[in-house]
Amino acid sequence: PILRGSPGPARDEAEVILAAIENRRGNYQRALDRLAPLEGKLLSREARDQYARERSSAAIEARRWRLTLDSMIAWLAESDNARHVKEWTQTAITKIPTVALSRLLADWDSQAQSASVKEAGDWIQRVIIEHLSREALKSQDSQLARDLLERAPPWLRSGKSGDALSVLAALAQKEARISGRGVGIVIGGVTEGVQRRSARVGMGIVRGLDLGGATATGSGIKMLAAEDRGSTVSALGTLTGLGASILVAGFDEESASEAIAFAEARKVPVVVLHQPRAGTKSSYGFFFGVERQAQLDAVQATEAFSDKWTVVGDGGTTCPVVSARPGTTTLPWEEWRSEGKRAVLVLGDSICCSRVQAELADTPFASQIIFGVEGADTKIFGGPRPFRLSVGQYPPAQTAAVNGAISADERAILSGKDPPRLQATDWYFALGADLARLLAEALRHFPETQVTDKEAVRQHHDKVRSAVLDARAPLVTTETQGFTSAGTIERVLRVLGPEGVRE
Repeated sequence: PILRGSPGPARDEAEVILAAIENRRGNYQRALDRLAPLEGKLLSREARDQYARERSSAAIEARRWRLTLDSMIAWLAESDNARHVKEWTQTAITKIPTVALSRLLADWDSQAQSASVKEAGDWIQRVIIEHLSREALKSQDSQLARDLLERAPPWLRSGKSGDALSVLAALAQKEARISGRGVGIVIGGVTEGVQRRSARVGMGIVRGLDLGGATATGSGIKMLAAEDRGSTVSALGTLTGLGASILVAGFDEESASEAIAFAEARKVPVVVLHQPRAGTKSSYGFFFGVERQAQLDAVQATEAFSDKWTVVGDGGTTCPVVSARPGTTTLPWEEWRSEGKRAVLVLGDSICCSRVQAELADTPFASQIIFGVEGADTKIFGGPRPFRLSVGQYPPAQTAAVNGAISADERAILSGKDPPRLQATDWYFALGADLARLLAEALRHFPETQVTDKEAVRQHHDKVRSAVLDARAPLVTTETQGFTSAGTIERVLRVLGPEGVRE
């Protein structure tokens, strides 16, 4: 009855209770959606306290780290019971991954709207720094220790753990050098999606170079890896310190932008797999992925869809976080139907694609679904068959790859035949294998030398940059065989019909 009544404090407080119920049911994004319109509207202290607690809890469980931080600061700044909020916050911070906390510190916004907000932010920042310091010393994480000392206020270095952190940070190599013919890749990231992308590219590079194999496509070329623990720049610096000649990183917009900036500042060739922010450029930066706009243009150019379509993922409607219960959906299909949308382009991984397809299959919304390149390999069991974006020879006509074993498709991509006829059934694996072909060709004729002189290292990186631009090899994810003079890959995208027909 309250919800059916007129707007007011009672209905607002009822929404907070419903959000708490969504939290207990594990529907964290739905809880956040209920709470979002209530910011600044609640009148009673009890309602504001419950609102802040439920919002912070839901943000943590939904892995919305920036929202988590903002919620904690706002709660502490306006709470009448600071001791209770501080105790809750200290416990909650330990639930957030160290990589996410480190990234939050790197992007810390020191500007505050009021003295109370600044005071709350400074306190929470100190709690995070102290927690990360303990974690760094406990796990002997030299990269985390170095990042903390670089970003944290002076009190950390002069504090009781400052000396121990300084000794630990010294173990993280940073000065660039060359050690043989090495390809360095940054593994990990803040989100699970970025972590999966980097892992699949790394596996593709390993397979593409046939490291440890008998045929040794990339004979004499080694792969080095460093984990992104909240700072892509630190991981890249570690790789140059380990002696990598060329670096691979950037699996989302933020990390790709950081990687390109690193390439420009250090004059080290870096290949990114995701499109960086507009205007982020470097003559040492290479882009090996597919632009978001290119996928939109491919759909727009297809007569069957025209302008009657919408986007899920990557700037559009958020991908479903969890599979909806039968008969329900988290997607606004009724709104799409009222707007005359007849197709949905999914710019997400296979998990996002399968959830979108499953949700829409249970609604009266008779939509056509188009999987973008990242999810083009998604297997569908039942329901309407989707359209898929195709580039080069990807996706394959058949799918395989189970239990991590090398599939027939993957063998084809590694066979060295010109061109391979089939490819791995995973976009980022295929990109990694293709990239390995090019980098092996670029580094093939470089000597396996050890170089530490700064000028010699700089000259080596210049020569590697030119070699990467000149390298040519048969590729699966494009009809072209190498980078353009601008350091990009030309790809022609097409829409593949449900039965394999190019539209």
